[in-house]
Amino acid sequence: MATQIHEQNDGKRLAIGGELTIYGVADVKERLWQAAARYPQLEVDLSGVDDFDTAGLQLLLMSKRWPATQINYVNHSAAVLRLIELSNVVLGDPLILSGQD
Repeated sequence: MATQIHEQNDGKRLAIGGELTIYGVADVKERLWQAAARYPQLEVDLSGVDDFDTAGLQLLLMSKRWPATQINYVNHSAAVLRLIELSNVVLGDPLILSGQD
């Protein structure tokens, strides 16, 4: 499934669905960068991400370091949580891993 990005709350919230993989991460990066340039705080809903790889994880980590904006990832899908848990990275967003209550 191709990657879809939907703007909500006047663009201050993005919802990503489908793939967040090497095949579509460049498009997602561009859309995130454009939204981050407009808003100092941005919320990104990952609940619709059904395929996620290390390119997607790299984008999430890199975007946390962009200047002049704070990006918060919410509603992490099972695919996203699996890779975060396997790679043992910390994004700084609240999330529940499978081994936690």
